Formats: sequence, C-alpha cells, structure tokens
Amino acid sequence: MRSELITDAPSRERLDQPWEELAAAAFAGNVFYEPWMAKAAMHLREAAGLTLLAVWQDDTALAGILPLQTHTALDGRLRLGVQNWEQRVRALGDPLIRAGCERDFWAAVLDF
Repeated sequence: MRSELITDAPSRERLDQPWEELAAAAFAGNVFYEPWMAKAAMHLREAAGLTLLAVWQDDTALAGILPLQTHTALDGRLRLGVQNWEQRVRALGDPLIRAGCERDFWAAVLDF
C-alpha cells in the first residue's frame, strides 16, 4: 500500500476513474465522500485547504480515500490538528475503503 496526499485540482482530476471504482467497491458506502458529491462540496468556503489522503492498493486501484482538513490558529501559523473533513453538507464521516482492504487502509493512514 502506498499513501499519497492530494492537495490540488489537477491531482484530484487524476483520481476521477480510480475514485469512481473505489466508491463502487467500498465496504460501506458514504455518499458524501463519493466523487460527485465531494467534488461539488469542494467549492464551499470551508473546503479551503482540503487535502485528500489517497491510499493506493497498487498503481491503478485505490484502497481508500479520506478527505482531511487541518485546523490552525494564529493566522495559520500554528497547526492544531488534522481530522476528517467536516463540512456543512456532510452527515457521515466514514472514509471510502475498498472491501477487504480495511486493515491495510487504516494501517497506512496511521503510518502516514
């Protein structure tokens, strides 16, 4: 498994197909983190600084994806913490994880 931090729009576009496939193969669905919903919500004010933690099963298949946001203070100079993305149109915070990859996904996230 390989972890990658996705921070910009061109990098997110590269995830289009693998993210769609992941959503279809996820152990537990989360409509708020499926690409069509998450990409629309990324235009909200609170999405500034959004980061996607992508965990790759191999070079083409995502094992999981977790949208993250950093909480800061002192005009962004002090990082207070990182959590899954909290936004006003989201009711569920479970990441999308490919069925059968749950243990490896969480190990990769925690190692990251």
